[in-house]
Amino acid sequence: MFDDSGYGSDRYVYVDGTRHLSGFVRTLRPVGAETGAQFEERMDVLARRLSAMQDVRSFTVEIVRRGGAAVECVVDVVLKVPAPAPIPSDGGQSGPTGARVSPRGSRGGQKHGRLALGLNGI
Repeated sequence: MFDDSGYGSDRYVYVDGTRHLSGFVRTLRPVGAETGAQFEERMDVLARRLSAMQDVRSFTVEIVRRGGAAVECVVDVVLKVPAPAPIPSDGGQSGPTGARVSPRGSRGGQKHGRLALGLNGI
C-alpha cells in the first residue's frame, strides 16, 4: 500500500518480552509531476483503502500545505491487535546516524554509498 516514496516510523509494544507492531506513521509526498490536487486524490484513495482494512483500528491523514499547495501527507495508523514483529535482518551495517550503509569501500549503487530505506511491504 505504501511505496518507497515516503518515510516514517513504527510503534512497538512489548508483551511478555515479545515485540509487537502496534501502529506506524508514514509521510508521503507527491511523485513526479503530480499536482497538489492529484496528490490529495491519491491520499483519499489511500484513506479509503485503509478504512476497509480489518486490522486497522483507526488512522489520521494530515495534509501539509506550503504556499497553499499540498506538499506532504502524514498518515498515522493504529492497529486493532498488535502483531508480532521480530527484528528483521537488514543485511547491512549501521552507520553513525543509524542509516543502513553498504560495506566500507562499496557505493552499493546508491548516492553516497547509502542503501535506500524501504517500507518493508507495509
